[in-house]
Amino acid sequence: MKRALALLFVFVFCLGLFASCGKKNPTEIDPEDRIVPTEAPDLATVKTEDDLFGAFSSGDYSASLEAGENGTVVLTIKDKKAENKSHEWVITGYYGKENNIINYRNAVKYEITYDRTGAEKNRETLWENGTGRIVFDGRDAFVWKNSYETLDGSNEFKRVK
Repeated sequence: MKRALALLFVFVFCLGLFASCGKKNPTEIDPEDRIVPTEAPDLATVKTEDDLFGAFSSGDYSASLEAGENGTVVLTIKDKKAENKSHEWVITGYYGKENNIINYRNAVKYEITYDRTGAEKNRETLWENGTGRIVFDGRDAFVWKNSYETLDGSNEFKRVK
């Protein structure tokens, strides 16, 4: 009986060990992931992440990261204008210093129409409930993990200024 219990214990221990080795990368998002927004920092001690803010690009996409209100950061991503139309995503969240990640909910996507002079003529909201994750690699690059839709092209952004 003791031998059977010992063998069962070893089996359970090995199973747990192997299961923990197969965990997925925490920056990957799949449809079953639950996006939990990054928590707000203590506003009494919040510091501006000046070295994080700036302009980024990825192929046909451009992005700007700015300070928002109450400790948030606002990431605006735009695609290249084609046939007098473009798209714009506005993502608001809290930057997590400990893991260099912004988890977000309620991102908004717009479709913008331009007139012949290039001035904005119409801005239509396509959706307001986007979720995802922004994963920073230092201060000069990030990966946009948009769980709401698949993007055309690369989701890896590099700093341009």
